[in-house]
Amino acid sequence: MKYIFFIILIALILALSGCGQRVEQKEVTRTENENQLIGKLAPDFKLKDMAGFEVELSQYRGKPILLVFWATWCPHCRVEMPEINKLYRSFKENVLVFGINVEDEESRILKFISDYPVSFPILPDKDGQVARLYKVNSIPTVFFIAPSGVIKDVNVGETSINTIENWLKPYAKEVKANGRSN
Repeated sequence: MKYIFFIILIALILALSGCGQRVEQKEVTRTENENQLIGKLAPDFKLKDMAGFEVELSQYRGKPILLVFWATWCPHCRVEMPEINKLYRSFKENVLVFGINVEDEESRILKFISDYPVSFPILPDKDGQVARLYKVNSIPTVFFIAPSGVIKDVNVGETSINTIENWLKPYAKEVKANGRSN
């Protein structure tokens, strides 16, 4: 009887902890897929934001862009999204941020952004097509795209805010100095 209880208890703990979902550890390394994209032109896509407005990535060349691939079930996203939002509010005149939600239902996305408000656009990737285009294998994953449209860096797993600041600071200074970004 103890053995059966123990098995049921373990199964319940695993079910409640989200075992089987693609939850990543804090220290995650890029796969060869993400490395292959660095230095290449960011794949273009069109998605509608939560208000129904279409966003086409190529329209935003000229500014640095962060693409944040996330999901409502991801515990690291709950930590990362509010931090990225703080950075976005600091850099929003010079940098664009798009939160690309991977395959969640709209009701779950709305609940998440109600609990963790963000100022940047959320783009539902309902069928995961954009995530596949960017070869995203783990959530969260953040892509840094230079004003030229070239992917400069990728971070898989919870991204340090210092890392993102280091990506953005040179461009924010350049924009302030020149009045525009190159």
